[in-house]
Amino acid sequence: METADIVESSLTTHHAHWEKLRRDLHAHPELRFEEHRTADVVARELEALGYEVSRGLGGTGVVASLPGANPA
Repeated sequence: METADIVESSLTTHHAHWEKLRRDLHAHPELRFEEHRTADVVARELEALGYEVSRGLGGTGVVASLPGANPA
């Protein structure tokens, strides 16, 4: 199965979850460089997907790494 097919299948399957997440983020707007809640929500979502997450880069930045046998 191609990567694009996997992504499309996942988005279709989890559409309600992503729509709820989008609505939540839009319901709680934050000023630039003060996106603490948004960063926390994004970090938790990435961790739930299996990413290793580093928080607080540059203040509210989030960086995610997907561990694997052949990291690039």
